[in-house]
Amino acid sequence: MKKRTLIFISISLALAMIGCSATVSTDGSNININMDESSRIKAVELPTYELPDDEFARAMDPQLNYLILVNKDHPYEFGGAYDQQLQKDLACIADCYVGEATPIEKGTLYAFTQLQYALEQKGMKVGLFNAYRTYDDQVETNRLYPETMPPGLSEHHTGLVLDIMIWWTDKDGNGEWYTETAERQAEIPEFKIVHETLADYGFIDRYPAGKEDITGVPCEPFEIRFVGSSKIAHEIMDNGLCLEEYLENR
Repeated sequence: MKKRTLIFISISLALAMIGCSATVSTDGSNININMDESSRIKAVELPTYELPDDEFARAMDPQLNYLILVNKDHPYEFGGAYDQQLQKDLACIADCYVGEATPIEKGTLYAFTQLQYALEQKGMKVGLFNAYRTYDDQVETNRLYPETMPPGLSEHHTGLVLDIMIWWTDKDGNGEWYTETAERQAEIPEFKIVHETLADYGFIDRYPAGKEDITGVPCEPFEIRFVGSSKIAHEIMDNGLCLEEYLENR
């Protein structure tokens, strides 16, 4: 691995950018993600992140900690150093289900598009329907779904966690977006292919089965987390770990 200046090389992405403070533009050789002036926050001093050599690393922010941990024992610090940097790194894409604007950390978004493309080559269509949440977003989510984490304890605040769905077509040719559940894992084998591909693009199964006592969250196979490195992601996934276990033994 080596420290690199982020250079956004030409990519072929078709993103639906709507209603958010970040915009994406290309000039044929570069991709630029810009924030409106009203969204900018005074720069903070953060350690430089050592970017991996993975193809998806080109859109990552070297000042953002992609291994940040948020759970019942590690609350998210709103207005803290990570949060300030994140606000400058949020882009938006339309969610796959109803088309509403979904904010997401820009490096995570780029890596996800690479994951999508890889799965398309395997005949699968994968989309996201939820990513970054503000404090107020989590209040509303927790009100509607009391089993979710309360505000301040959800990793959705980091912009690195995605709720995903797959487009699955039955034997009669009828297609529909499906959220992965433990029951559907047995019914729809395509979900297994998704999980087998995650680590190659720096993603992990954030809340795997059997780790509920550690994560404090029930098994949610549709919830994936970007950790910024395929090497780290494979160390976690290949050894059957959750993020908490990996970080504890680093």
